[in-house]
Amino acid sequence: DGQFGPNLLFNPDFEESTVPGVGPDWVSDNPLRGTVGVSETAAPHSGAQNAECRTTSSDCGIYQELDVTGRSMTGNILFSIYARADQPGALVGVNIDGQTFVVNRVQVGGYQRYTMGFDRGSVSGVGHVVRVWLYTPPGVVVQIDDAELVDYFGPT
Repeated sequence: DGQFGPNLLFNPDFEESTVPGVGPDWVSDNPLRGTVGVSETAAPHSGAQNAECRTTSSDCGIYQELDVTGRSMTGNILFSIYARADQPGALVGVNIDGQTFVVNRVQVGGYQRYTMGFDRGSVSGVGHVVRVWLYTPPGVVVQIDDAELVDYFGPT
């Protein structure tokens, strides 16, 4: 157990997305990725909607960026997201100022929670753009839902 700040992500459960768009605030990483990420109602972890990358011959990505410059943060941040995949190879992670900081592989099977903690103070520089993301390689179907990016204030 611990003390956590509010979720910094907007539309963390994709309930405010207009199917098939992933927004608001979530972005399909195309044209860099060949497959467009979408929101859908077929496989939510909770609620009525989730996001999905359903790839064939091209890869897919979905992300949300936050400018945390000037935020009074303890330095400890937790990112968690529920994800499920039908094949191996998908990744969820966090970039800070364009550099990959933490990554987890999405396991094959039903929804699992992936949690990545990191100390913002261990990143050089001041003020940072944090990007939380899903990457799906060709030939894989992945759904994500219920994402969270929070300050962690330590144990209670």
